[in-house]
Amino acid sequence: MRTDDDPVLTQPWAVDFTIAVNRWSVAWRPMFERNDHVGLMLSIIPCEAAEEVEKLIAGRPPAVRNLIGRAYHHTPRAVCAIRAYRRQHAAPP
Repeated sequence: MRTDDDPVLTQPWAVDFTIAVNRWSVAWRPMFERNDHVGLMLSIIPCEAAEEVEKLIAGRPPAVRNLIGRAYHHTPRAVCAIRAYRRQHAAPP
C-alpha cells in the first residue's frame, strides 16, 4: 500500500501475507521446510508481529534492535523473491 507521499506501508501487506500463509499452510510448507528462503520472512515478521518481536529482542544489543527495526526496508525485495520462489516451486497445472 502506498500513501500520498509515496512510501510503502508494509504492515497491511505483511498481515495479509501471514493470513494467506496460515490459510494455505500446505502450499507454503515447502518454503519453510527447505529453509532456503525462510530468511525472506525476516522483513515481514516484525511488521506483522511487532509486539512479539519486541519481546524477543528485548535486552539484545543495540545492533540487533537496529537490524530488526530496519528489516521492513527489505520487504519489496522479499516480496519479489517470494513470488519468484512460489512460481518456481508451484505444482504444474
